[in-house]
Amino acid sequence: MKTSKGIDSNQTKGKVLQINKGTISFTVKKGNYDGSWEAVLNDRWESHTFTIFDRFLDKEYSYIDIGAWIGPTVLYGSQLARNVYAIEPDPVAHAELMENIRLNLPSSKNIRLFQVCIAPESGEIKFGNRKEWGNSRSSIFFGDQKTARKIKGLDFESFIKSNNIEECNFIKMDIEGGEYIVIESMKNYLQNNRPTLYLSLHPKILGRPLQSELPEFINSFKRRILRFSSTLKIINCLSGYRYLYDVTGTKLSKLKLLFTSIRGKTFSIIATDHIW
Repeated sequence: MKTSKGIDSNQTKGKVLQINKGTISFTVKKGNYDGSWEAVLNDRWESHTFTIFDRFLDKEYSYIDIGAWIGPTVLYGSQLARNVYAIEPDPVAHAELMENIRLNLPSSKNIRLFQVCIAPESGEIKFGNRKEWGNSRSSIFFGDQKTARKIKGLDFESFIKSNNIEECNFIKMDIEGGEYIVIESMKNYLQNNRPTLYLSLHPKILGRPLQSELPEFINSFKRRILRFSSTLKIINCLSGYRYLYDVTGTKLSKLKLLFTSIRGKTFSIIATDHIW
């Protein structure tokens, strides 16, 4: 028996959950992230993301998922794209995603999973989380936290070359503030190849409270300046694209992008050469 949202009630008594999103179905491990998968089923987790994937993914091309977490985008997108290059450095999330990929074989055989961190330069880097591993909040930005550990970092161009990726037309990147650190190292690839980029921005992380003896109004002003300058770098890296959209498909002006960032609100943009 299945609920209206697609969970097979017999399967939920076992070790797996069946996830149905529209015409796409996949199986995931039961136990550790049931609440998250319930949110996916009930459109409480980034419902716009699946609409964006439906619009821009293409069976003739592959896509790169930077910040793949436990797999909602990867398992969905793998059925819309030629191949998926999934990147997840968080050890707990990576292990969960690896199991979810295994559960969907052979249909998931077009997914390649990498436990590396896209970084400005290749080499060992510090990677951490402000709370606990696996909660989708791990980032290169939290290398100063107690949870931090040294992991393999790889610059984006090296990742592309080492995996002979030539047919990519879409990149999804959601890396909890790390986008401000790595985006400039991706600029040449983005401007030369022009894949559609679905980018999550986390300006609030840029202004996370630090110990300071300065008055709060001065700290607040400094955070806003940091957000402004960091967003200008993002805009510069995306300058070659014809269109910027928000997640609803509405054209996004650079001024609105800057204003939203200064306020510290987390939001996503789509940079593309294709009309939505």
